[in-house]
Amino acid sequence: MRTYGLRVYMQIFAREPLPGGAINFLVIGRLLTEKGVAEFCEASRALCGDYSDACFIDIGPHDPKQPHTCADRDLQDTVAEPEKQSA
Repeated sequence: MRTYGLRVYMQIFAREPLPGGAINFLVIGRLLTEKGVAEFCEASRALCGDYSDACFIDIGPHDPKQPHTCADRDLQDTVAEPEKQSA
């Protein structure tokens, strides 16, 4: 799997324990496959079981006319339950 974007230099940004409470993950960008939307959705499904209070938010326009847009059916498969969306 190819990872797009910039790399994180672990010698500068060391790992630290997560803070207590709910965790929010936010992605802002167009809903295109090359933007990593599928990987974000996959990660949200994988983590929701272990972190039930985590909130995954992807904000961006969906343009079905773009050649690399996410399929409508894939987006519908990952829509959160209403009670999670209001958190």
